[in-house]
Formats: sequence, C-alpha cells, structure tokens
Amino acid sequence: MMIIIPILVWMMNKTRWWLALPLIILSLISTIQCWIAIFLMGATFHHYKDQVFKWIGRRHWLLGLLMVIGVVLLDAPTWIEIDVNIDTLHNRIEMIQAGGVILMLMGFLSFSNLPMLTSQPLLFMGRISYEFYIIHFIVLLGLLPYIPNTWLYITVCLAVSLASAVLLHQCGTWFTAHILNTRMVQYFKEQNK
Repeated sequence: MMIIIPILVWMMNKTRWWLALPLIILSLISTIQCWIAIFLMGATFHHYKDQVFKWIGRRHWLLGLLMVIGVVLLDAPTWIEIDVNIDTLHNRIEMIQAGGVILMLMGFLSFSNLPMLTSQPLLFMGRISYEFYIIHFIVLLGLLPYIPNTWLYITVCLAVSLASAVLLHQCGTWFTAHILNTRMVQYFKEQNK
C-alpha cells in the first residue's frame, strides 16, 4: 500500500490529473480497493483547490449549499437504507462519506480567518500526520488482543501512536538533515573539484 500511493501521485502528475476521475469511478464500480478512490478524491481536491475556490469566489450561497450537501453525504448510512455490513456496500458508503468530507472541507478552508486551522496542536498534527498514518494501524492491531476495555484501548492506542509518530518524525528529520544532506553536500563538493 505504501508503494501504491507514490506511484499514483507520479501517474497523476504525469497525466496532468486527467486520470484521477476514471480511477475514482473504476474504484467506485469495483469497490475492491476503496481507499484508492478516497485517496485520489482527497489528492485531486488538494491539487485543484485553488481553482475551485477561485470559481466559487463570492458565491457564498454555493459554498453553503456544498457544505449542506457534504453533511448529508457524511450522514449517508442514516438515510441510505441498506445493510452496510456487506463489504462492497460498506466501501461505497465510505466513498460517499469521503466525498461529503471533501465538500465540507471546501467550506471550512474557504474561510481564511479560522484561527483553529493555524493552531499549534493542528500544525503539530500536520507535521507528524504521515508518520501517524504509517504507524497507527500497526499499533491498533498489535494492542487489540491485550486491552479488553474499549476506552482504555482507544486511549492507549492514541498515546502510543502519537509517541511513535513523534519519534519516527524526529528520527526521519535527523536522518535527512544530518546524514543525507551532509553526504550529498560532500558528494557534490567532491564532484566539483
């Protein structure tokens, strides 16, 4: 999975993102790997967000409408009367909800004066988000058999995932700054002699 995401981003950049919509639709139809569609939906929104915000402009009513649609889509399991325990239907519901989250984010991110978006805890989570993403599932599965209490399990998993993500981030930052950059500078100095 960690190999597929960089390949997808590389493909999107090479094809100028025209391939994103067919891949999202293919994932919706097949429902084999719904996380690919959810990732591509978020990445496509991130890629085109400036154009979308420019297009919306001063149409605040449209922004409000998109946010309402986002809330409705996020609440899809409530108004869609299907058995979400079936894997293929569950995947489709997740993709519908992801679309709702993106529409809601469009509304929230269009307001530039939200101090919450630049708060220190949120900026900190943004810095360690990739490491947290990598480690959290391993922690969830690793601790599941050992902690029977649900709330204790959630609390311990969150604490261990956060601590591990911070450690991974610090090690990665140190390795990049001290090992890779130093060796690259030395290599280029030797090449220029």
